[in-house]
Amino acid sequence: MKKYKFYIVGVMLSTQVLIGCSDEGSRDAMLTVEAFHEQFNLKDFEKIYVDIVSKEFKDSMTKSDYFSLMNKNASVLGSYQYGRLLKSDQVKVLIGDGNIRLTYHSIYSNYELNEMFIIKKEDGRDKIKQIVYDDIHVVTLKEK
Repeated sequence: MKKYKFYIVGVMLSTQVLIGCSDEGSRDAMLTVEAFHEQFNLKDFEKIYVDIVSKEFKDSMTKSDYFSLMNKNASVLGSYQYGRLLKSDQVKVLIGDGNIRLTYHSIYSNYELNEMFIIKKEDGRDKIKQIVYDDIHVVTLKEK
């Protein structure tokens, strides 16, 4: 029975997520977020769709829903002004993909909010897997 418990604990520990930070991985992920913001300001959502977001991101919604969402975000948020990196976590798992989670405090022309980007490696390049906007702590900068 003790061997069985030891085996279960060993399996559980070996599948836990290990969190660390890699400067190079974080730097590459930050460049991906920077490219996203540049294309967002240009309203080049096609380039974001083709070059910057992951297949998993694309699979999460239809292409027309993606374009509707991006146009709405651009209309509501306004243009991206600048951001400050709040936190960077490299999440590695023993089985599956490793991801980098970047949290920014971002200033747009209409709003100030936190954004979280989940970045993954896909075909040797960093791609955005998920974007989460913190709508709880949004500060309105301009009334619409």
